[in-house]
Amino acid sequence: MVEEEPLTAGTLHEVAAALAMEHPLVTVDSPFGRHPEVTVYRVGGKIFAMTAFRPTPDGAAEPIVNLKTDPDELAVLLRIYPSVSPAWHMSKRHWISVAAGPGMDRDALAALVEDAYLRIMYALPKHARPVEFRAYTPPTV
Repeated sequence: MVEEEPLTAGTLHEVAAALAMEHPLVTVDSPFGRHPEVTVYRVGGKIFAMTAFRPTPDGAAEPIVNLKTDPDELAVLLRIYPSVSPAWHMSKRHWISVAAGPGMDRDALAALVEDAYLRIMYALPKHARPVEFRAYTPPTV
């Protein structure tokens, strides 16, 4: 098995954007006028991913990707991935921030982006989903 190289700060947003846009019905926009560097990815009008920059203690800006997540999986994700933290500027219960770093390669980010996408897709009414997503209804907890 070939291990992928970790994502870098310079490639994180580009890779996340490509992964998000692989899914059906995704739209992209920059809704925060004063912050054009923030890009959101939506399905059915609801955000599942956002690329942004968060300040670091030394005053620099670190690229991050905020992703929708399952609150019950949050603790596990924080343990598995050193590059994952509770979301910056989002609900810390329902969102995570992903930074470039150890343990975060393209495959790991792809899994997190897909999970965020599906979380929103299956929350949409069935008529708003693509045909291939209409038959399955996730269990309610």
